[in-house]
Amino acid sequence: MTMCRHVYPYYGVSPSTEPYLYPSTEQITETESRIASLPVLSFSVVANGYRGLLQIQNIGNDGTVTGTIFGEPLIGFWDENSLKLTFQRLTTSSPTPQNPYQVLNATAIQIYTGYLFTDVTNRSLYTLAGSFEAFHGTGGTASKTVFGWFAQALRT
Repeated sequence: MTMCRHVYPYYGVSPSTEPYLYPSTEQITETESRIASLPVLSFSVVANGYRGLLQIQNIGNDGTVTGTIFGEPLIGFWDENSLKLTFQRLTTSSPTPQNPYQVLNATAIQIYTGYLFTDVTNRSLYTLAGSFEAFHGTGGTASKTVFGWFAQALRT
């Protein structure tokens, strides 16, 4: 199966100066467009404008994921079929070594969902992108609960 790779144009940008922004007729195969798995790497992350580190520490055979984001623990799931990462950022100020995922209250949780992909011109650059929901204690307000995020890592 082949797919046409394209990028939607940005209006007002010249195709001669920014050719990568315009649709391509280059054909890629389905196997070329798939990624083997979520790599256990450290990603540079930007979430709602805040920069930090996303570290995937372990992916279990059952798809469970552990790690940290912005230095705080995360737990979640990796879905290999859809290349989807879903996790909870546990923003508690006092986790214990016996229970690093202890949450003091429900307002200390952010829920992240993102999808993994690579650029066909650079298979070593992994990108996760998606959104997260924040509640009262983690930056959310009644009028703004969903924020964007992305993370990138270069696999050597």
